[in-house]
Amino acid sequence: NNLLLVATVDGQLKSERGKFVVLPELDIHQDIDFGIGSIDFTGSVSIHGDVRDGFHVFAQGNIEIFGSVEGSDIDSKGNVIVHGGVRGIGKGILKATGDVCLNFADQATVRAGGTILANNAILHSNLYAHTAVMAIGSGKKSQIAGGRVEAGLEVSCNLLGSEMGTKTEVVVGVSPEMLEKRKILSDEVKRCDENLERIEPNLALLKKASTTDQFDEKKRITMMDLTKMKFQLQAARDTAQTELNELLEELEAVRNKGIVRVRDTCYPGVVVF
Repeated sequence: NNLLLVATVDGQLKSERGKFVVLPELDIHQDIDFGIGSIDFTGSVSIHGDVRDGFHVFAQGNIEIFGSVEGSDIDSKGNVIVHGGVRGIGKGILKATGDVCLNFADQATVRAGGTILANNAILHSNLYAHTAVMAIGSGKKSQIAGGRVEAGLEVSCNLLGSEMGTKTEVVVGVSPEMLEKRKILSDEVKRCDENLERIEPNLALLKKASTTDQFDEKKRITMMDLTKMKFQLQAARDTAQTELNELLEELEAVRNKGIVRVRDTCYPGVVVF
């Protein structure tokens, strides 16, 4: 007889003591490399090793990595904890809908819907946090140098920049998502305006020609198509401009709430916005 087993939850299928069980967590006791391959899991993932260059780990739950992360993609719908460092080597991205906690970041790209906490230095990295980016170590272990750091409310460290004058950009008081949305809306308004400028002269010529004997069926259809396109562009522009105006008001309201805390030294080469 055929036997059909249906799981009531998503997870990892295992056999324990002669019974099938579905675990909502995936526990891996080795590196993520060619021996394991990339991970795409419906629950939380725990990795007792490193995530090697070129592999990815995607999870609907939390991701906890007890080793280090190399140039790989990490994406969690929850929180991400990296007990080792993140050596991005200029590629790969670590993303979390919630918070990100890591030992250090070097040439990494990290995005968090909450707060990014680093136990040690953040070097030559691009970090984007909706709430805060904080290097919480002591002395030089709490240093942000090189790259770009954006946070909605706070950036905090002991040393900002370096004695070598490394270019370091800090944007605070506006969340990265808001800045990205502002650019998208501004580009949409500009695109609509440019297309409307191209359509208007052609429409004017066709309207003028409509009073003459040279206005045939082909030109009539073209004028109708251009008129329809014009109304669609105007509607899209008005919608984008309205959203942009609302966003600009919101940006102005939160702009003064941001703070950059440097407990010791802010070196030359640092740009703070």
